[in-house]
Amino acid sequence: YHSIYMSNIREQTMVIHTCDAEFLVNNSLYPLDYNSYGLAFESYPENRYYSLPYWFNRRGYVTVDIHPESASLFNWYQAERRNGYQRCLISKDLDMGGSFENGNDAYFLPRAAKLIAECRPPFMVFLITRTAHVPFELPREHWQLDLRQYGDHPMVRYLQAQRFADGALGDFLTRLDREGLLENTVAIFYGDHEGVHKYYPDQMSDIDLPGDWWQDNKFRTPVIIYEKGQEPEVIDVTGGEIDLLPTILYLWGVDEKEWYNKVIGRNLLNTSRSFALLPDGKIADGETSREPEPGDEWIIEGYRWSGKIVRSDYFGQKIAAEN
Repeated sequence: YHSIYMSNIREQTMVIHTCDAEFLVNNSLYPLDYNSYGLAFESYPENRYYSLPYWFNRRGYVTVDIHPESASLFNWYQAERRNGYQRCLISKDLDMGGSFENGNDAYFLPRAAKLIAECRPPFMVFLITRTAHVPFELPREHWQLDLRQYGDHPMVRYLQAQRFADGALGDFLTRLDREGLLENTVAIFYGDHEGVHKYYPDQMSDIDLPGDWWQDNKFRTPVIIYEKGQEPEVIDVTGGEIDLLPTILYLWGVDEKEWYNKVIGRNLLNTSRSFALLPDGKIADGETSREPEPGDEWIIEGYRWSGKIVRSDYFGQKIAAEN
């Protein structure tokens, strides 16, 4: 409905999953080998990249990053400010409340919508939501699905949290539309990492839901590109979170000559290559994943070169030379 749905996007995070995903999506670079180099936000907070805010800042947009959490969490605030976001807003800027409110998307998103309405257009806003995150502790009074026969299984808690979060996102879009903020806006939703399958894999055999859709998620994470009037479309090419930035630039009309040598990912709307490098080192394509084979060296090299770019601040040096 008014959307492009990308059905085969795979998670590519390493250890600190939400931060790794934010790094992947904003910069089209792989996260670091955490055991060897740490988290990019913490180990290299002064780096700059050819990031989402870089491209939007150059074209006169207001760029804002909004997290309903503290500035110190994994050092995201310092790193993203340095990387180009003109404003980074945290929980205290949103007047977030107590324990549940602090992770309640239905509490957070109306406050984010108010801040968005105050931005001078054109703007690009990056948001992190929280309700559907592990450990899926949505208070029972907010459960909306009738799954009582399955008890307190993690899948039940996960589905209840997802249903609540979906409703909050729907209300968020409705509010933006009511205030005229969707007339010339594209909203892109991505999942930063797997949910229940990542954190409770050993308990998936303890529940018997209808069908088999829930048994193995295969590192999939949803990506939806929403624009009013968009004809519904499903894109089934296999890709990863690293590919979202070049895909966004393509949709936005930025000439590929400007960015092709500034990203590791590729534009998923105009490619003949269907693959994603997974966190376990395997390569996914469609329903299957496999060990690297002869001829896949260039895929693995993308990961290695990404690490070199981050550790040397290579792109930061190039951006400094531009100025």
